[in-house]
Amino acid sequence: MPMKTFLRLLYIIIFSLAFVACKDDEKATSTDKELRRTVLVYQCAQNSLGYHNYHRMDSLEIVNGRKYINDNDCLLVFIDDGRGCARLYRYISGNARPLLVRLWDHAVNASDPSMLQEVLTWTREHFTAREYGLVFWSHADGWLPSTNTDYAATRVQSFGIDVGTGGDMHKDKSVGGDIGAQMNIPDLASAVANSGIHARYIFFDACLMQTLEVAYDLRNVTDYIVASPFSTPGYGAYYTHLLRKGLFSNDPTDIARTFYADVVEDAEISPQYDDFGMVISCLKTEGLELLADVTREVLGRSSLMLHASPDMGDVLHYQSYEADFFYRPHAFDALAAMSHLLSAEDYALWSNAFSQVLVWHGISSRFWVGPSLNSYFFVNSDLHSGVSMFVPQAVYGTNAPVCPHGDHNKNFRQTAWYAAAGFAQTGW
Repeated sequence: MPMKTFLRLLYIIIFSLAFVACKDDEKATSTDKELRRTVLVYQCAQNSLGYHNYHRMDSLEIVNGRKYINDNDCLLVFIDDGRGCARLYRYISGNARPLLVRLWDHAVNASDPSMLQEVLTWTREHFTAREYGLVFWSHADGWLPSTNTDYAATRVQSFGIDVGTGGDMHKDKSVGGDIGAQMNIPDLASAVANSGIHARYIFFDACLMQTLEVAYDLRNVTDYIVASPFSTPGYGAYYTHLLRKGLFSNDPTDIARTFYADVVEDAEISPQYDDFGMVISCLKTEGLELLADVTREVLGRSSLMLHASPDMGDVLHYQSYEADFFYRPHAFDALAAMSHLLSAEDYALWSNAFSQVLVWHGISSRFWVGPSLNSYFFVNSDLHSGVSMFVPQAVYGTNAPVCPHGDHNKNFRQTAWYAAAGFAQTGW
């Protein structure tokens, strides 16, 4: 039996034993004092990630790292994996197993914004803190609009996939299917805002989420965004280390730094990531509106004007534009893309504004972009940011009939970033 398979089975066995003794009289439903920070990990796992038990392995990592949780901090993990009802656990330093603090008595759709809002509101009311950290754990497609918002039918990227009762994730036993409802990013932002929570940080343990379009949608609900612009490996973040230095740190960049070090530098942990490489960054949302203003100014003199479609073939990107990836758009590095589209003078103006937003980023010398196992992008310059952006191109309209999302150029026009950054003046 391969070592990785053995470890996965061991994780599942230990995790199951850890939870078998949970009883109602162990529930801790609230705190009697205001906490310094409450961190909620929102696991939308009724999909292939849950089918392969990645959430269970992460939960074991949290059990192993619980000793790093201080008494005046709180860690909650919401899990919806299709194996019984959704539940919410609290992890405490001195407890060998997590405490069940809430159990839903009906099937839920974790990709429904109203469900997210319910969990967040309940968290704020029962585990009130001076500040909050939010971790969104699932599949994701960045800023792209949902292809399915049928939440009520629970067939439920945008963020999260919930395949729901009768979903297709078990049809292909080797990989699991992922056809289900997804949450649009503006709806995610509204759910956070309506819950009454303003996050110190939002960390996406999910693919393709560090984009200017996503960040702009979230600018009013969080101070920092930690995420990756590329397709992260399914193993995800290593939560034992994130609890030691990351989720409760005063510096949100520690989340990005720790995740990056685990993938690229840690000799014990990095083999779990199958040589994917790593790209991750931390953005400060405070400067995003100024960045939009500067973008609007310089786009009027860019090579996108008059509906032009400049050749972007050599520009650093984090997602290959391939049929195997459902024709998701290239995730161009924001710094590299703007350098390519602007004059040297305008690029200097734009990059100065961007530097007020980008707090930290890490990028390995090569990273996987797919679709084949050997498809890597080799980084050969210092022109990178760990943040992606959409650049309109004619090919997106050409291939719209075979793309599940349709025409990316048209979808882009619906984003708040498109309007704020002045892309309309280019003719796109």
